Amino acid sequence: MYNENRSRNEENDKKSNQRSETNGFRDQPRENEVYEDGNKTNPSKTTESNYRRRNNIRIRRSNRFKYLGVVITNKNEMNEEIEKRIAKANKSVGRLNRFLRSKNVTRRTKKQVYKTIVRPTVLYASETWTLTNEKEQKLEVWERKILRKIYGGIKELDQWRRRTNREIEEIYGEPTITKIIRAQRLRWLGHVGRAPEERTIGTVLDRLKGGKKKRGRPKLKWIDDVRKDLQNLGIEDWRSKAVDRNKWKIIVKKTQGL
Repeated sequence: MYNENRSRNEENDKKSNQRSETNGFRDQPRENEVYEDGNKTNPSKTTESNYRRRNNIRIRRSNRFKYLGVVITNKNEMNEEIEKRIAKANKSVGRLNRFLRSKNVTRRTKKQVYKTIVRPTVLYASETWTLTNEKEQKLEVWERKILRKIYGGIKELDQWRRRTNREIEEIYGEPTITKIIRAQRLRWLGHVGRAPEERTIGTVLDRLKGGKKKRGRPKLKWIDDVRKDLQNLGIEDWRSKAVDRNKWKIIVKKTQGL
């Protein structure tokens, strides 16, 4: 019976590893896997320098990995993740292309489909993004591209022309995708602020310490970007305000108007 249970457990572990690998979780690199630094790693030739130990647990070093569908890099850069999100959303738009251009479907319905199906594909895990001007422009250009498909052009003097950015903004009448991201970040910040003190999530923002400062302009941090939004709203002690859910919802709503 012991041997049967052992065989069954080994078989379950094997199936679990296969499912994890399919979903983007791997404890060991595949043969000749190439990381961002260009180095190839062979599982049979890995050295101890490829690993680190924490609490007697052996952890493999990696410059990038996927966790819950999100690509995380050692430099904490989100450009690759944003590109992947936009690419996935474009696939959805491609399948809905005839629907979005159809004259038999109202613009209101098309707009609702965009907000409930297409846009959430891009916004997945966007609460963790740091928005630079370049990223904001990329996201807003993509959104206007979709909205132009929904609203079409304007006919003037028997000729069709493309709607301007201001015309798209006026006819859409909703916060831009970057404003939605800023609101979602504040919503998550409020969740962190209300977390009990004994939980790691409640203290992680205060315990983070920067390493050695490099020369040149420092990178924009997530917390600094969020604090900038709070300053624009005139909010200083955000933790005391985050305790009241109803008041914090009002603050999150105001963020969409920045």
